[in-house]
Amino acid sequence: MMDIHKKKLCTTIAAFMITFFAAGESFRVQKTHSLSLENGSQRKHIIMSANEALVVTLPSPDTFLKGMELYIQVPQECASMSQSITWNLYSSVKPFPSEDRFDYSGITSLSGTLKNSLGLTIRIPFENENTMKKDALSALSEKLQSIDDGYVFLALAVSDKTAAELLQKKIEVFVRPVYRDSGKLHLNIVFPPDSAELPYSVFIDGTPCPSIKNLYTLETGMHNVSIVSDFYRNEMRTINIEQAKTTELTIEFHDIKPLLHLAVPEDSIICLDDEQIEDFTHDIILSAGEHTIKFQMGGYEIIKTLTAVNGRSYTFLINMEALITEE
Repeated sequence: MMDIHKKKLCTTIAAFMITFFAAGESFRVQKTHSLSLENGSQRKHIIMSANEALVVTLPSPDTFLKGMELYIQVPQECASMSQSITWNLYSSVKPFPSEDRFDYSGITSLSGTLKNSLGLTIRIPFENENTMKKDALSALSEKLQSIDDGYVFLALAVSDKTAAELLQKKIEVFVRPVYRDSGKLHLNIVFPPDSAELPYSVFIDGTPCPSIKNLYTLETGMHNVSIVSDFYRNEMRTINIEQAKTTELTIEFHDIKPLLHLAVPEDSIICLDDEQIEDFTHDIILSAGEHTIKFQMGGYEIIKTLTAVNGRSYTFLINMEALITEE
């Protein structure tokens, strides 16, 4: 009988603890500040007072962020008060943080003081593979912050009334995003007018790369992009990927049929397969196979043949020069 009561008691305590941790603790702030980070954002900062909070809104989950650093700093004249400043990182904050709210509940992820120093760095990793470390002037959150939460919430508390008054609008908080050493390539394919969207393959640095919505995640630096198709001309580009940024690359597909460009004097007579060409300003679309080009100017005539291959371009060039010789 005693064992049954013990089991019931343990079950009740466990249920209470689960409810407590799920609900979190309630707290009030005098003001909620907000900063927003976009992909590629650099360091931002804000000036706060005692007993205020800061919510840092994160980019969407499809981001380059692997962590964040918050640096809390007080001026030299307030050095003796730094030990009275307590900071708290909260998760599962309810209601969702905004500038017009003061009362919240949440679960403390990490907390501490400034340890009698003028500043302290709080390091917050978003993924397991990170190089963040803790030292005498920093704190490291060992519990991973989920970037899916969409925010980081920092609350500052100062219990000493005199210190709180002297620290009004004197606490600086610097927000520094920590990015992966990568960026994205967004490939925008433009198909020829009145053409169906026929298959093609993308190779980056010689490796075939399937994609989702033509988005590719790449290491920072230079990359070679090749697009190969049986239906369009092959295209090659060299691009530079910047950290935490998306590089846009537009590729216009062209018909695979051979092209002929005529670089001849305006008063020339050009015949292609015995048919005179009237307009030299546009490239001529050829069929694959053998063709004959005849050039006439005055009493001068040149006949050339070419074997046109799909995906290739050809130039027919007449270069006339006048030479002066001395004997």
